[in-house]
Amino acid sequence: MNSPEDTSFNEVLKKIPSLKAKWIIDAVNALDVASDQIRMQEEPSLAFLHIYHMLTGSAQRRQAHVNRCFQQGMQAIVSQIEDMGKDCRDNTVAINLAAARIGNLETHMGTLAGITGETLSNFRRFQQSVEDKFHEVNDRLNRLTARVAANEHYTLILSDWKAGELDGLSLAGQCYAVAERLYWGDFGQYIRGNGEAAPTLLKTVRNEATEILKTRIEKSGWEPRPDIAQWLGVGNGSDTESQALTYLSDWATEKASPFIWTIGQEETRQKQGMPLDIPRLCAPGRLVDAIWRERFPRMEEER
Repeated sequence: MNSPEDTSFNEVLKKIPSLKAKWIIDAVNALDVASDQIRMQEEPSLAFLHIYHMLTGSAQRRQAHVNRCFQQGMQAIVSQIEDMGKDCRDNTVAINLAAARIGNLETHMGTLAGITGETLSNFRRFQQSVEDKFHEVNDRLNRLTARVAANEHYTLILSDWKAGELDGLSLAGQCYAVAERLYWGDFGQYIRGNGEAAPTLLKTVRNEATEILKTRIEKSGWEPRPDIAQWLGVGNGSDTESQALTYLSDWATEKASPFIWTIGQEETRQKQGMPLDIPRLCAPGRLVDAIWRERFPRMEEER
């Protein structure tokens, strides 16, 4: 029987599936080469460990020390990639990046004298599993036109949003969660590989997101340019949802990405105050433009 904590987290995953995509990259990055052994990083973030415990069902396995258990780390990654592969649309980029980074890790392993034959054998099986999923994802994309896949992906995401799948998050949080889901899936893959067509498609999705927000604020009886505090107002979401947005936005900084930082890093914002670049009044178009501008240019960094 699932614990209340597991049940709550599963509900959050339905709203914010990008958690799996981001976690799988963090997990691969955490498989670190150190002197004569491979180990999990000594001090992963609390958010990373929390997501790890949830995704791996570790309520029954909390005694397993993730920061020292390379074998379990590989098993957890393979398990999650297999699960993500059941619906690749939200996880295309994450699976591709994971395969590439695991390939780089193998290069480092070959230079270490202390690696046992068993560890190398297990790692190669692990690498093959990830590569198989990588080829499966890319074969699927090759059978479809990239544009069709991207259109289907963003249409599904916006449809889910309109249907109330993100209710409970603040309106600003809903918009950011949509941007993250677009970023990590077929839509993001298309934007990366089609520079000439990307601006038009981004504008189309941005316009539709703006219209969704306009409809929401009209139903709420707000002014056309709501106060930023209204955009950030806490709905009836759970603490886990708030933690999920904080984890998703941990790359954002107050100066470089003030809107996303303000949306995601709520606890820090309450201590430090609002960034100077955030306007007091903000129309829907301004909010969407800011989130899109701050999130999608970062694709080149392949976070």
